[in-house]
Amino acid sequence: MTSHAAARSHVLIVDDQAGPRQALEYALRSKHRWWSISSASSAESARAILERPPTQLGAIDLVLTDLVLGNDKGGGIEVLSAAKRVDPFVMVILFTAQERELDRFEAYRHGAFDCVEKTAVGRSAWREISVKAAAALEFRRLALAQVENEKQLAALEPFFDPRLLEAVRHHPAALAVRQRETTLVLWRLHGFPALCHALASRPEVLQGFLYDFYNLATQAVFRHGGVLDKLSGDGVSALFCALEIAAEESVGPGHDPFDAVLAALQLRATFAKLCRKWRIQWQDTAPDLALSLSCVLHGGRCLVGNFGSARREQFTAVGPHVSFADEMRDRPRREGVDLVITETVARRVHTRCRLRELDPVEDSASLPSVRVRLFELIAARPEDVPEL
Repeated sequence: MTSHAAARSHVLIVDDQAGPRQALEYALRSKHRWWSISSASSAESARAILERPPTQLGAIDLVLTDLVLGNDKGGGIEVLSAAKRVDPFVMVILFTAQERELDRFEAYRHGAFDCVEKTAVGRSAWREISVKAAAALEFRRLALAQVENEKQLAALEPFFDPRLLEAVRHHPAALAVRQRETTLVLWRLHGFPALCHALASRPEVLQGFLYDFYNLATQAVFRHGGVLDKLSGDGVSALFCALEIAAEESVGPGHDPFDAVLAALQLRATFAKLCRKWRIQWQDTAPDLALSLSCVLHGGRCLVGNFGSARREQFTAVGPHVSFADEMRDRPRREGVDLVITETVARRVHTRCRLRELDPVEDSASLPSVRVRLFELIAARPEDVPEL
């Protein structure tokens, strides 16, 4: 089946003989009425169209060129080379009635999609070209889709554990936006504005500290199968969810909120060592500065997938539960604790953790009329915690 993208393609016909050129154009228009078709009678005019195609028609997707153009027995190869310089993914089909002049190896070496021997001008020759042209355009569509997919994966590489990214590479549908049961993890650095002020004249120290902090956070998220969401100055956020590719089928393991708990505990354990290391660096400018790290874990059904614009996409989550988790960023500090989990997470991890109930959230701008119970996450059972 011809795709919509292929149906709207722009085809360039190159032939120095007006009769065959017009006959081929007529044959293609009658079979593929949605194609836009331009024509050229020489390699020079073909190059001009390739480099500056009509604005309303867009770039050339496919070139159909005679091998022999005028007195130039290799004119078609010249057009082929010019087309590939403009766009490496443009499809080119060479045709000729002079079979002895056709060197298929040379054509394929220059990137031709196919070659057609036109032993006689007529419907059978045009039919073969038409069929191969449609195949070439579908091949181009698939190739460009693969390139776009690789670009997308390259953009996601800093945010996905390499093992998970490799699974996504084979199942791009896992990135589609859909409702997913998600555990949101949001960390906040307290004392960060004061640190920035104290190190205003020593930006390299601040940069080094943030590099180490973000690196530790990334390691904690990736180790336990999460997706890094945002790095934003004094905050880090991550998502833990199953990446479904179809109903009841997912990439990687299913969603377990305890993975998010383990990531939070790992970063808490390593953050104290990080502060001891870097406090030596700012001891002279901020001897009394104290940094602390808090974390909120909240679960719920969110819209998760690739969001963004034509210029930038990001795998992230949106919805009321995301907004609520963001509202809760300062709750641990107000409670005098460092790890707070909501009831939706606690319900699934309480047998593997030590918890202490805190005052509930009676009302929320994001979840109005919903009472949310809160718990301090004290520790996980030692037998359930892997070696850090």
